[in-house]
Amino acid sequence: LKERGVNISRRTITKYREEMGIPSSIKRKRY
Repeated sequence: LKERGVNISRRTITKYREEMGIPSSIKRKRY
């Protein structure tokens, strides 16, 4: 259940970032 929740939260965050126009791929590569 925890793993699924993390996956959903990550997908929502990526969707929010895409809507805002913020590149999350760069931040993920940096980390």
